[in-house]
Amino acid sequence: MKTLIIKTYKNLLPIVLREKISILREGFSNSFKYLLRSIKFIVFNFFWITPKELKMVDKIKNNHESKKKEIIEKGGKIADYESLIKFKKSDTLFILGSGSSINDISESQWAEIKKHDSIGFNLFILHSFIPTYYHLEFTEELYSYYKEILDAKLEQLDEVPLLTNYYHVDAKRPLSDYFWLKNNLITNAYYMYSYEKKITKLLKYFYSQENAKDINFTIHYRGSLTLMMSLGVLLGYKNIVLMGIDLNNNEYFFHNESLYHSELERKVRNYHLAKLEELRVNNKMANVHGTIDKSLSDVIMTIDKFILIYKKIIQSKKVNILLGSKKSFLESILEQYNFK
Repeated sequence: MKTLIIKTYKNLLPIVLREKISILREGFSNSFKYLLRSIKFIVFNFFWITPKELKMVDKIKNNHESKKKEIIEKGGKIADYESLIKFKKSDTLFILGSGSSINDISESQWAEIKKHDSIGFNLFILHSFIPTYYHLEFTEELYSYYKEILDAKLEQLDEVPLLTNYYHVDAKRPLSDYFWLKNNLITNAYYMYSYEKKITKLLKYFYSQENAKDINFTIHYRGSLTLMMSLGVLLGYKNIVLMGIDLNNNEYFFHNESLYHSELERKVRNYHLAKLEELRVNNKMANVHGTIDKSLSDVIMTIDKFILIYKKIIQSKKVNILLGSKKSFLESILEQYNFK
């Protein structure tokens, strides 16, 4: 029967009319496929998040915008995609922490790190290696130490952007007190500490429904490392390599007196060891880094659990989070970076 209909269709209808019908059928087919794709997109990319969760998104975004307005009113420049992308020269970003494994990095590995981009955060600034970016978080006591360290290497920092976390600056100081280098920028991360149970959905929303560049999406959750990783994702790095992120102890690279013995290094070491001892005495620190210490918070997940979630969320962006040392607590959940 089907064959007969087709034969009749070919014999009776003029070629021109048959072509028009074919075009209409193709157009309907394409429209139908587009409609199906649209429905699929709406179902899988919208209805998975509830109206209540969308209100959480609005609250997080409004808080971020409020802080952004404060920074600009105080004369600060925002560390966003536009202000940072000019410093990018590689698809690989090394995140340089302060764990003792920093002292295990060989000369050839430092040479490879130098060929790519890197960001040294917090007390890594005491190390002699000059990264592509610095990022600092403050306590009142650290202000003078950071200033002294920066002054000691000022000539080497002419083109290095210094990023400062707005959340950790002292509100009693004018923001200009943190403008130490030519390229001073203020990071204004999205904070989600109140949404531990919703963190997966919120991250999925921000990375799938929002343009990260347009809203300058970075996140601070449990520790500075999350902000460093999200800065890497924002700037489009394909490989993000964690160095000196040991977490399984509280030993820092500058605790080694035989390697770091200048007067300034000694002062920072004594200050840091005293702070650790204070935490031990007050039972606020275990024998592991605070970001993986479960006893410090019942409502905020440890950073290793966050990284597992984060790694899965950013897979769609084809970003690899890798480890540069087998000494890290994260060794069981992250692949190793292969130095050449």
